[in-house]
Amino acid sequence: MIFEKDYLFTSLNLIKEKIVTLKDKEALHLKEKEILPGMIITIHDKNGSDFRARVVSITKDEAVLKIFDKLKRETEPLLNIFLLQALIKKEKFDFIIEKSTELGVFGIIPIETKKSQRIEEFFKNHKKIHRWPFVAVRATLQSRRAAVPRITKVVRLKEAIDMISNFDHKILISEKENNLSLKEYLIHNRSGVNVAILVGPEGGWNDEEIKMINASGFVSTSLGPRILRVETATIAAISIIQAIWGDI
Repeated sequence: MIFEKDYLFTSLNLIKEKIVTLKDKEALHLKEKEILPGMIITIHDKNGSDFRARVVSITKDEAVLKIFDKLKRETEPLLNIFLLQALIKKEKFDFIIEKSTELGVFGIIPIETKKSQRIEEFFKNHKKIHRWPFVAVRATLQSRRAAVPRITKVVRLKEAIDMISNFDHKILISEKENNLSLKEYLIHNRSGVNVAILVGPEGGWNDEEIKMINASGFVSTSLGPRILRVETATIAAISIIQAIWGDI
């Protein structure tokens, strides 16, 4: 499977202090992301530069923007980090989407596992699941990123693993790992930019899943001696990767 970054973009050559009008597909792209008049967005132009702009008006056919600043460096991360995240309770998934977006993840794959909530149960108890893309867009705007992470449909573990089969690094975050820390792994393995992180449910993995994960080439790593909540472990792992390999 090929994943592409979902930019807030234009094919125009942007210039600071100018009013620009986006037409047709570019305007519709912003409209579909629930961008509203008055919002400040980071937008990526044809030359690869990032600009800050205020939305003056927007319809599905036309968006008028006031360009007011050119960012001195690209806002997209150096790494393509994909988060494979087991479904968790109490709508903490919104928090994970928001914070991982701010930290620079490339995409998020929600996973049903043996010890997570079932897909049917999750959809029944989480009425606002359709808001996930909006949570990602809101976090993208807040963090001044130019690209919105892709959030896939909820899939089972095998399908998620198949999606990232060709990634350079496949890392399992495990509280049962005693020999290799995530930091140690990152220090000694620096090639490649495509990184998949697998974080399990609150109940952990069963033996069949562990066998599948190991057979798929995942490296088991720990975050230290303390037992962390799932959402804490996820954000800690992304932060460590970005600190050692990325752009934090």
